[in-house]
Amino acid sequence: MSTSKVRSRLLRRSEPGGNAERVRGRGKGAQDERERAFDGSGGMFEDRRGGDEPKKAKPRRVRRRIDASKLPFTTTGFEVRGLNHARLITLLSERAVIRGVKSEEGLLRFRASSRRKGEIVALLDTLCYDYQITAERGPLLALVRLAGRAGVVAGTLALTAALILFPHSVTSVEFTGEWSAEAARILSQNGVEEGKLLFSFDGDALAARIMELDGVSFASVRKVGTRVYADIRTETRGGTLAGVPGKSVRAARQASVTRVIVFSGTAAVKYGDVVREGDELISGYVTAGEEKVPSPAAGEVYGKVWRREARFFPETRIEAVPGEVKEYARISFGSGVPKAPEPPFSDYTLEISAVRNGLLLPYTVYTFRYTEVTYREVSSELAPEQAERIALSDAVTELPAGAVLIGADAESERAEGGVLVKVTLCTEERIDDAG
Repeated sequence: MSTSKVRSRLLRRSEPGGNAERVRGRGKGAQDERERAFDGSGGMFEDRRGGDEPKKAKPRRVRRRIDASKLPFTTTGFEVRGLNHARLITLLSERAVIRGVKSEEGLLRFRASSRRKGEIVALLDTLCYDYQITAERGPLLALVRLAGRAGVVAGTLALTAALILFPHSVTSVEFTGEWSAEAARILSQNGVEEGKLLFSFDGDALAARIMELDGVSFASVRKVGTRVYADIRTETRGGTLAGVPGKSVRAARQASVTRVIVFSGTAAVKYGDVVREGDELISGYVTAGEEKVPSPAAGEVYGKVWRREARFFPETRIEAVPGEVKEYARISFGSGVPKAPEPPFSDYTLEISAVRNGLLLPYTVYTFRYTEVTYREVSSELAPEQAERIALSDAVTELPAGAVLIGADAESERAEGGVLVKVTLCTEERIDDAG
């Protein structure tokens, strides 16, 4: 076969649409034959794949998160770990309506309106509680999120379904009177729980079950729209009711009355009267003409109170004198503190310091510092005037809060081995048993 015929046949194979585009096989040779073609100038190859540069990938679209706090009928669930749940619930109730409260073994769960989420999070951060937001629920929130994912058509279908199911849903369960964990459990077992559908509701039957609980004297459960209200009252056990007439305000200490402020009832003392502990200050009644009408007794009563005390200042005192110092070092590779070495002195003071090294192999170096102590008797004699000033200062410092100092006096006398100081203080302060 001539050279010209071979070259013409190779040229036909390199033309677009020729047999060269349909070559298939295994191995590197077949792949090279699919990717390259003759250039028709003596058997040299050219790569036809490197024409245009590859297109850059489009940036991924970031989906905007719906803010639940801007939608009505939306609640946010919280899970808080820590102690003192009663105090925390009180603080939370001052900022929002708390629903679905469940407390067990250091874990507190509750729900609140999403509009108050920022205030609740700020309070939990301030009190350093370990918390997490468990879920955000609400019929409109679910519809908005569904519409954002599935489009307008799916959102319209979901809205239609929600309008049918919404009247049967429970958006909140609110307790009035006294909250009971057992009552909340009964409601939950019967489907009365936030975020659930309730196609049948019998409030009288639920109230009857709650009435069977020990200590419950009254129970009422009713559904208004999508909210369920449970009113629970418990029996009053012992004690007296607040504000019941007959309880008088009495003196807590002996004093001379200076002021009587009556909120309710009738004053039984006046300025200058000397009262002893237990005497009646405000009586539990008011006068209507010549008749005494029972009334709660409340108010504040102030009086002069005298306090007397004595203090002895010795002529000598025992003073500790530090001496020789010895230090010992011990290394601990765990969390325990090593045993202290045997003390080198009979009388001593001990100081322990620790330095932790956290590099490579963590360890802690404990230093035990022993200081020898000897005791000696030194003179501490004070002038009578100096002893009186010290005794007065100490006595005034120990006065109760709210006491106003009216007068102070100190007398000193020489006694065996030192100086004896007698202090008398006169104060005005509350003397009623409610103060």
